[in-house]
Amino acid sequence: MGQKNRISGIVNYKTTVLRVARLATFFIITLFSFSYSQSSTPWITDLGLWVVRDALTTSSSVDNIVQFAVENNYSQLFLQIRGRGDAYYSSKIVPVNSTIRKLKFDPLSRLISQAHDAGINVHGWINVYMLWSSPELPSEENHLIYQQPDWIDGQFGSNKKNRIQFLAPHNPNVNRYLIRMFDEILKQYDFDGLHLDYIRFQDKDFGKNNQAMATFLENKTRDNIQNVLPGDEKWEAFKRNSITLLISEIKSLRDEKYPELILSAAVKPNLNEAKDRFGQDWSKWLIDGLIDWAIVMNYLPDFQMFADNLDRIRKIIPYEFHSKIFVGIATYNQSPTDFFTKVMYTSSSNFFNYSVFSYNYLANQIAYSDSITQIFSK
Repeated sequence: MGQKNRISGIVNYKTTVLRVARLATFFIITLFSFSYSQSSTPWITDLGLWVVRDALTTSSSVDNIVQFAVENNYSQLFLQIRGRGDAYYSSKIVPVNSTIRKLKFDPLSRLISQAHDAGINVHGWINVYMLWSSPELPSEENHLIYQQPDWIDGQFGSNKKNRIQFLAPHNPNVNRYLIRMFDEILKQYDFDGLHLDYIRFQDKDFGKNNQAMATFLENKTRDNIQNVLPGDEKWEAFKRNSITLLISEIKSLRDEKYPELILSAAVKPNLNEAKDRFGQDWSKWLIDGLIDWAIVMNYLPDFQMFADNLDRIRKIIPYEFHSKIFVGIATYNQSPTDFFTKVMYTSSSNFFNYSVFSYNYLANQIAYSDSITQIFSK
């Protein structure tokens, strides 16, 4: 009996602690909400939500996305439609995901129609250069991994094939293919925006692609590609400019054919690292008007690192562009209290647009989702 009583006491103690923690979280949220409701300064302008592609596989799951967005006051949905080189939409250019091929309806058309009826904008979220990330290769025979192996980027100092594979941004054939892909998507679907993710190199020591190196050296025979030196200033600028060139070409496509479309990019939160390590010069894209919004993936659970990223952005990017920045905050790696602490710091830094990662997590964490809805309620 003594053992049973001790176990019962432990269980009751844990239950009590959980209840106290929930009450404390509720109190903090209520206090934050009251504090901001008394402020004369608006602390939220726009609220976005990233939706990962596996939520698009049934009619009920599509309906649930829109219902969730309506009930929780999300105005912008970033809907992933190309994850690993495959399409979650109807396409003649990109291999259609096997699950989507089996459906008897078009999930994108269904979702866009419902979202627009509810006054919610939908952005096509595309993993641009990310091509694959699984040990098992794609089942689709027309996947780019099989069809265009020369387009895949490589790592200097390694002959080993990486599990994570990117297209080479500086191979001219890659960007031509991507422009065709973007145009096909926008012709078919009434998107409010195009959201570019993985619009970068895999890392600084990548870029080992024969066609790209030959282009850099202007030597089409490829005889002296060994002369390319990673880290060389001109080489790094060439890599970086190849991505900026794609952004510029997408903007030209938008301006010519889809002038109402919002162009946004999911970007690394450390401005210096984004440019120097990943070739993602997103401050230039924003300031030069190549993109309309920068959605900063400031997912770090560590508060100081989160704050340092925001401080750097605030200091480097002129104030007039701050309204074009969304601060992305993750839910999967931190508590609701930590999430709200970051929201408070973001608003105190005069950034008022947010995007939450992700729907897929929050749909299964109702208490967390309700907490976010409360703090973001106007």
